[in-house]
Amino acid sequence: MLPFSLLKPRTINVAPTDITLSSRVHLDLAHGPASRAAERRESQEKMREIERTHLLTSPFRKVSYLSWKSFRNLRRVWTREGFVYVRVKGKNGTWKIDRVGGWALDEGRGLDRLVRHKTI
Repeated sequence: MLPFSLLKPRTINVAPTDITLSSRVHLDLAHGPASRAAERRESQEKMREIERTHLLTSPFRKVSYLSWKSFRNLRRVWTREGFVYVRVKGKNGTWKIDRVGGWALDEGRGLDRLVRHKTI
C-alpha cells in the first residue's frame, strides 16, 4: 500500500449510527499542549535568541529540523501510529482519520459523541 492516493477524495453521507470508530478521536491528555504552554514559550524565546546570534549555523538547524519532521511523519505513515480506523456499515474497507497531525471540528469531540466505538 502506498502512503499517498492518486484518487480524488470522496464524500460518503451516512447516518452517525452506521459508523464505527476503533477508538476516540479526541485525545484528552493531562500533559497535552495546553499544560506545556509556558515551557514552549520559553524554548521559543531561546531559539529566537540563538537565531539572532548564530547566523552561520541557521541553515543547518533548519535542514536538521525538516529532516527530523519528515522522518517522524514517515514513521507515522508506515507504523500507522496516531490513526483512528473508521468502518461504515454497508461499505467495504476501512478508512483512517489522523488523530495527531490532522484537525477535526472541536478536536473530534463532536464526532466522538455521535458515533459508537469498538475495536476493529
